[in-house]
Parts: sequence; C-alpha cells; structure tokens
Amino acid sequence: GAMYLMEKTMAGPGIVGHVRDAITGKFIEAEVKIIEYDRASMTPRKSEAKYGRFHRFAAAGTYTLEVRAIGYKTKTISNVIVRQTGWTEVEIPLEWGPLVAFDTLIIDDDATGLSKGNGDGITNINETIELSVRLKNAGGDVAENVSATLKSLHQYAWAKSESQVFGDIAADSTSGVF
Repeated sequence: GAMYLMEKTMAGPGIVGHVRDAITGKFIEAEVKIIEYDRASMTPRKSEAKYGRFHRFAAAGTYTLEVRAIGYKTKTISNVIVRQTGWTEVEIPLEWGPLVAFDTLIIDDDATGLSKGNGDGITNINETIELSVRLKNAGGDVAENVSATLKSLHQYAWAKSESQVFGDIAADSTSGVF
C-alpha cells in the first residue's frame, strides 16, 4: 500500500506549481482551487507559505484554477491540461489588489449633534456616541462595493445604525467618514 501511494505521488497525474508576488517574486500563501473539483464542504487548499508551492491530484482532463490571496487580485487560469501521467506545472504570479483597512476611527462623545456624553473620548455607560470611520485601500486596485457592519458583543451596547456602504475605494486612497 505504501509503495502504491509513493508511486502515485511521484507519477501524478495532477497540477503542481508556485504562487508568487508578480512584482517582488516572493512566495505567497494562497488558496488554490480546481473549480471543477471545488465543493462548499471542502476545506480550502493552500499553497505553502514559505515556498508558495502547491500540489493537487487531478484525473486527466482540462481544468480551471482560481487563486486567491489577501491583498492580491483573484486570478483565474483556464485550460490547464492534465495528462494521464505526470504533473502539469503552473507558475502563478499574483498582482496586488485592494487591501482595505481602518485609517481613522473617531469616538465623538461630546454633547453636540447626535452624541450625548462627557467629551472624554471614551465610551462610558449611558452615553450616546457618534463613531466616525475612514477606510484606506492600500492595495493596487479599486476595492469595489465596500461596506462595513458594526456589531456589539456587550448586552448594554448597541448600534442605532449597524451598517454603512462606502462604495468603491480607489487604489491608494481613503473613503469618506460615517
């Protein structure tokens, strides 16, 4: 049994390769899917973080790969042909994509506008605050249809408005404040 598994591993068939940053060449840990085999119940398969290498067994045929990594554009590679034996090698360079993070977070707890508080910048019991958030897209592509949801984990704190739509955020720019 062990010999069969070793022979199978050495002979394939399947898809093997590396995922790299298209500019720096550094290896990337990325989710690598074979679309024709992917199921919602499957655990995502990733390339190695250190070497960016991945192996996927596949029967002979033609496949589509979908590769995703945080901060990079999703890449789809069509017509990957797997032969009866051996490994089909695919090198995958990923380009930077949107990378959205908090840029500014302001707690307004003064006694003006909608807020009702003591103005110390800390959320205290019985205060109504205004929370202003600005997001930054530090990536190299437009972040489309960005929205945020605010959730409280405390039973005595809740949000009057739990969600905000920011829309598109251009590369290397910030969103409005809400």
